[in-house]
Amino acid sequence: MLLDVSPALLGQAERGEVDEAEFVDCVRTSLPYAWEMASSLVAQLNLEGGEFADNQVPPPDEQARG
Repeated sequence: MLLDVSPALLGQAERGEVDEAEFVDCVRTSLPYAWEMASSLVAQLNLEGGEFADNQVPPPDEQARG
């Protein structure tokens, strides 16, 4: 998996001052399949309750796998 980190965000990280919203956006846009999977599992857990939510469907291709 690779994150597409902007130079500005990288500079923040080097100074130890990463803006949480910018980091989350970096992950969301860099890893859309993983982001959607995690988001859908959170929604499933909130809707159905229980101790955990699980997904057994593999990614559709290597690009989605990250």
